[in-house]
Amino acid sequence: MPMEEMSALLDKWTEEEGLSWKFAHWTCPLQKHFVTSTDAKENPWWGVFTNAAAASGIALEPEIFPAATDSRFLRELGIRALGFSPMVRRLSLLT
Repeated sequence: MPMEEMSALLDKWTEEEGLSWKFAHWTCPLQKHFVTSTDAKENPWWGVFTNAAAASGIALEPEIFPAATDSRFLRELGIRALGFSPMVRRLSLLT
């Protein structure tokens, strides 16, 4: 969900309850999500990554972790960045 939509939803919910909300000051710039496209036509790196995984018999499970890595700072600069966890058949601690 785009951050603008989420903010509007939070505005609506809190207004209905007579409350207000705001982002914690330390979350800046985390309120803005900079993502890397997973369209192989737009982002050839994603295409190469998924093809290499498929050729190795690895099934990818794409997920978004907007604040889990330093890649967000690269994306903010317009640099494409992919993060991955190579742990297979293990409990994911990335949530």
